[in-house]
Order: sequence, then structure tokens, then C-alpha cells
Amino acid sequence: MSKDYKVQMIELFKKWHEEQIIEDENSYSLTQPNLGEREADYNRFKNSFVADGCIDYDQYYQSDKKVLFILKEPAICNRNNPAKPHLEAIENQIDNHWFKALMEKGGAEDKKYYDRFNSIIETLGVNQESVALMNINKRGGSGATDDKRLFAYLSHYENRIKDEIKLLNPTIIISCIGTGKTSKQLFDLNNNDYISISYANNKTAWCFLKTYNGAKVYGMYHPASRPPLEEYKTIFKILIEK
Repeated sequence: MSKDYKVQMIELFKKWHEEQIIEDENSYSLTQPNLGEREADYNRFKNSFVADGCIDYDQYYQSDKKVLFILKEPAICNRNNPAKPHLEAIENQIDNHWFKALMEKGGAEDKKYYDRFNSIIETLGVNQESVALMNINKRGGSGATDDKRLFAYLSHYENRIKDEIKLLNPTIIISCIGTGKTSKQLFDLNNNDYISISYANNKTAWCFLKTYNGAKVYGMYHPASRPPLEEYKTIFKILIEK
């Protein structure tokens, strides 16, 4: 059965990629201000697609508690990075995506991300193999996210984004995309969904709680955020007790 889900994910990504390639070049969701004027950079960005998904499809779909992390976008449009995994065939990407490699290698390439993902996974009491990750913007970015562009991308590809969430069918969603327009539209947030969390010497974190298609959604800080690891753990532990 898990193989069927994997095949469906590949088919979804291929259709999504085809739509990106023919997107109107004047669309704001396609702009990438940090690429400069070089045509090669623009075309690389325009045609890129970064697959994501489960660490282990078999164990994920057999799990009673399926956890999905949602992030904004992968940082792949960097002139200084010669690797181009975002231009590989989607069938290859889905077996070797960034999150899968990060968790299987124990954070050898990016310990900060690994430690923060793992702290949430441990707090929830699930195995890493019961976890998946998806980025909103599959085209990728250059580092600091342009939230206006991210919102434009969500608006343009909202059906595809929701199709991926539906296919992954999580019971728990950890949203790491902030508390602004993108999360408001995706999860249909209202003022009552936001909560403030006091932690570590009267610091305050703004998060949210929501239900989406039967899944509990925790609006949590991005794993690259500033709070030290122990404070990051504390914020999430308080959040899930709300």
C-alpha cells in the first residue's frame, strides 16, 4: 500500500512541476530578486523543483501517529552551491530528499536543524520513520524567504499544496511557516487560534493551534529560529499542553 502512496506522490510532483515550468514569467511567485540579471540563473530557478515527503513510506503509512513538518521553502538557488538536486528526476529526488538524508545521517550536515526536528519528534513520542516533511514553495529560494513571494506561490498552487497534505494524511502537523498571511490562508486561522507562550526569563513566543482535516496543527517556530535548543524544546512542550 505504501508503494501506491509513493507512486501517487511522484505523479503529483510531476504535474506540479509541469505547471511551474509554464507559469507566467510575470507572476510574483516566480520572481527571485537575489538571482540578479543572469539568464542562466533565472532559468535554473524557474525550472527547479524540490521533492520532499516521508523518511520511510512503509513505516509512515503504517503508523497510527503520522507527523508532518511544513516549512516555507528549500534554500537551493545559491550561485555558490554547485549541486543541483532540484533539477534531477523526481523519482530520484523522492528517495534522496534533504529531510530524509538529514534525519538518517543524524544531522551530520546540519546539526541545528536535526536537533530541533528531533526534539519535537522525541516530545511527541514517535519514531523518525513516522515523520514527513513538505515545503510550501517547491521551486525553492535563495536563503531568507520573501514572504510576499511565498504567499503568491501558495495562492497559485494552493490546490497542489493541499493535495500533498491530503495524500500524506497526517494526524499531527508542525507548521513552521510563521503566523502571517501564508499560514492564515492555508489553515484558515482566526484571532482565537493564536496563543502567546511565556518562557525563559519572561520571553514570549507567538504560536497557534488549529485543526486541519482532522489533524492537530501546532504553529511552531522554524527550526532555524534564534531561541537556543533548550528554549525551543520548552516552547513546544508548553504549546502541546495548551
